[in-house]
Amino acid sequence: MSVSPTQRALAHARAQGWHAVVVERWNEHVRIRQDLWGVFDLLVLDEAPGVLGVQVCAGASHAHRAAKVRAVIAGVAPANASETARRTAVARSAALMHWQRSGNRIEVWSFTKKGSRGKRKTWDLRYELLEVPFSVPIHLET
Repeated sequence: MSVSPTQRALAHARAQGWHAVVVERWNEHVRIRQDLWGVFDLLVLDEAPGVLGVQVCAGASHAHRAAKVRAVIAGVAPANASETARRTAVARSAALMHWQRSGNRIEVWSFTKKGSRGKRKTWDLRYELLEVPFSVPIHLET
């Protein structure tokens, strides 16, 4: 069985001597994995001030996951979303703005196997720090 990107990220954080915990959970009722505030798979205590919240993925979906995090930060809900989903999007956005105002950070980590043809491939970590704007316009239809 292959190692998941989340398990690979957890191993990387621990190899750096950082404390890390998985905050993504399996929801048996709807049979999906749910991230903390729709964004975080891991929380990491590294050498930098504050807590690092990490969205983890495979290398091919890095841009998509970064866009997903930005959409959650902006409080964007799909056009056909229910009122409950819209309110959840606004609440998550507010939580993430508070997250950064409190001195914490958000990063997307992705893992890709890289190496020359015919050579041993190694896992390469790509990370991207995402900034949360302190003023995000949120429009909620009532």
